[in-house]
Amino acid sequence: MHIEIERFQFNIEGARENGKFLATRLDIADRAAKKVNEATIQRKETIDSYRAQRSDDEVEVQWLTENFSQPAQAIVDEWEKIEKSLRMATFYEPVSLGEMEGIVKAFNFSHTGHFYKCPNGHTFVIADVSISYSSGICVEF
Repeated sequence: MHIEIERFQFNIEGARENGKFLATRLDIADRAAKKVNEATIQRKETIDSYRAQRSDDEVEVQWLTENFSQPAQAIVDEWEKIEKSLRMATFYEPVSLGEMEGIVKAFNFSHTGHFYKCPNGHTFVIADVSISYSSGICVEF
């Protein structure tokens, strides 16, 4: 299931690079929504099948939860995140160490300027002041 996400994201990048992304963004979002539904159904059917073949032994239920239910739900959540990003046209890529170093050099940080993370884990910076004079809301609220 996870390899499909990787392939889908690769295809999104390909659409961006060849200039077709803006024209096809909503179609791609519709395909992502379909993947959400498919992954949700596959997760449920697999859990139901496993439970039908196994007893309701607490150890087995715990094993199923840890080894399938939670990872499969994480995949469903990732598909939902991709769909939401496509529909809202918001895309976040983590800031690499090299990019942070470039920002430090560009802003000439010494002891001022700090990197922070919003509650969703997105990196932002406050520079040249000790406190923030403006505020914003994460686009992925």
